[in-house]
Amino acid sequence: MNLSIGEALSHFNTALQRFSASAEDTPGLEEALFENGRTWVDLLTYKLLPQLGGDACLVVAVAGGTNTGKSAVFNSLVGASLSPAVATAAATRHPVLAANGRRSREALDGVLVSGFEPAAPGAANDILTEGAGPQVLYVAEAGGLPDNLVFLDTPDVDSIERSHWDLAEHIRAAGDVVLAVVTGEKYKDERVVGFFEQAVQAGRLVIPVMNKADSAYDYTVARRQLDSFCEDIGVNGPAAVAPLNPGRADANTLPLTLLDGGSLRDHLESLDAADVKRRVYHSTIARFLDESGAFLTCADALAERLRAALDEAARDVRELAEEYRPEFPQERCGLVHGYLQQRRQPLRRTFGQLGESLARALARGRRVLRGALLQSASTQAAKLSFDAAREANARQVRALTFTLIQRWQQRSATMPTPLDGRLNEGLASLDMDAMVPQVVRDVCNESGQEQSFHDHAREYLVRWCDAYAPLRWIWNGFDGAMAALPVFAVLLAGGLGGILPTLLFIVGWPVAQQVVFRALEYRYADRLLDFQSPWQEEQQETLVKALEQHIQTPVWKTLTRMNEVLEGDDLRAMHTWRETCRNT
Repeated sequence: MNLSIGEALSHFNTALQRFSASAEDTPGLEEALFENGRTWVDLLTYKLLPQLGGDACLVVAVAGGTNTGKSAVFNSLVGASLSPAVATAAATRHPVLAANGRRSREALDGVLVSGFEPAAPGAANDILTEGAGPQVLYVAEAGGLPDNLVFLDTPDVDSIERSHWDLAEHIRAAGDVVLAVVTGEKYKDERVVGFFEQAVQAGRLVIPVMNKADSAYDYTVARRQLDSFCEDIGVNGPAAVAPLNPGRADANTLPLTLLDGGSLRDHLESLDAADVKRRVYHSTIARFLDESGAFLTCADALAERLRAALDEAARDVRELAEEYRPEFPQERCGLVHGYLQQRRQPLRRTFGQLGESLARALARGRRVLRGALLQSASTQAAKLSFDAAREANARQVRALTFTLIQRWQQRSATMPTPLDGRLNEGLASLDMDAMVPQVVRDVCNESGQEQSFHDHAREYLVRWCDAYAPLRWIWNGFDGAMAALPVFAVLLAGGLGGILPTLLFIVGWPVAQQVVFRALEYRYADRLLDFQSPWQEEQQETLVKALEQHIQTPVWKTLTRMNEVLEGDDLRAMHTWRETCRNT
C-alpha cells in the first residue's frame, strides 16, 4: 500500500482524535500524557495536515529587496492589480495574498498561512500604510488563479525598519516557493543574499527572478548575474527574467519567462505540490515525528506501569482469598453415614433405619456412648454448629477485606504520578460501611454456603464409592453380615432357651450396629474422604468474586478505564501510522 505523507498523517490524525476524545473522558489521563505540551499536535493540525493533505496548494511568496519591482511581478503573475506598485521605495507595508474564491476564504480562516492576522483590505492604501498591526495579512480574491496556487506579495526583506525583520521571518516560513526578485543593483546585496540563503537552508524552493533585465544578446548580462546569485544562495535550478518595462508598472503585462524557455506562471502551476510541500516541511515533519514518538513512548511507559499495578491488585485479591479457611457448617462423618445408608439395598436399609430409630430412642445413652467411644480430632473440630461456623467465616472475610484495603493504601505511596492520585481517589470514594458487609453477605450466604457444602460432599462421596471398588465390596459384605446377624442371633438365642436373650439381641443389635458403622466411618473418613479442599477452593473463589465486585472494581475503576484507553486500538493505530510517516 503506497500512501503519500499527507494520507499517512491524515490516518494518524484520525486515530489521535479518537484517542484524545477517550483521554478527555478519563480523569487524569489527558493531563498525564500531555504534561509536556501539545506543540506536536498543533504542528499536525495547523501546519502539516493543511499543507501536506491531498488538497493542499502552493504558497508562492514574491520576495526581494527594496525597489526591485516585487509588486509588479506579483500583479503580473496574478493577472490583476491587487498590490499597488509605485516608484516609492519600500512602498508595500503589509503582505498581500492573492487566491481564488475558495482559497481566499481558507486564508481568511487562518488555514493557508500561519503567523499572520488575515484581513480583507478596505482600500488599496491600506497596504501602503502602517495603520494596521505589523502581522496583518491582507487577502484579496483573484478569480483566475487555480486551486493549487496562491501568491503572496511581501514587504522588502532588506528594509531598515526593525518591524520588517520579524516580518521577513514569517514570510520565509509561509512560502513554499519563494521567488527571489533581484535587479542588477541588488543581486549582490548582503542582506538580500542572506535572506534567500536561509530560505534555501529551510527547505524552500527558491526561484531567482531577475527583474528589469537587459534582453540584449539573450539576456547575457542577466544570465551571468543570476549564475552568481544562485551560487551565493546555494541553488541550482530554473531562473526567470523580466525585461525592462517601458510601460506602466501596474499594467499587469510584465512578461515573466524562464531562461530555458517557457512561462514562469506555467512552470509554477506544473510543480508537484506534494513533492514541494514534503521538501519544504521536511524539518517540521522530523520535529513532529520526534515529539509524537516521545509522546507514544510516554504513553507506552504509562500503560506498562498501569498494567503492572492492575495485575498486582488482582494478585492481592487472589492471595488474600487463598488465606481464607472457611469452617465446616456441619460435621462431615454424619454426611458419610447418611450417604452410605442411602446406598444400601432395600432390606438392609430397612434394618439400618430400624437401628437408627431404636438408637434415637436411646438418645441420651447414645450420646454418652458416642462421646466415650468416638473421640477424634476431626470429630471434635467438626462439632461447630452452622451459625457458629458462619460467624467465624464472616470474621475471616471482614479481616481479609480490611487487609486488602490497607495494602492498597500503603501501595499508593509508592505509585508514580498520576496513578497514585487516582488510586487515592478510588479508596476515598469507597463506601466501607456498605461494601464490606456486602462482601461478607456474598461469601457467607447461609443457604448458599450450606448447599455448596452438601453438594461438594455428595459429589465427592459418589466419586469415592465408584473409585474404591475393593473397599466397596468389603463394605457391602460386612454390611450384609451385619444385616443377617439378627436372624442368627434370634436362632442362637432361642436355641439357648429363653425369650429374654432374644429380646436383648433385638434391642442391642441396632445399637451395636450403629456403633460399629459409626466407628468405621469416623476412622476412615479422615483418610479416604476429603471433600474439604474442593469446597474451600469454591469458597475462596466466591471471596475473589465478591472482592473484585465490591472492592477492586470501585477502587480501581478510573485506573482500569485508563488502561482500556492506553491498550485500545487507537494508540496502536497511532504507532502504525507514525511508522508509515517515518518510512514514507
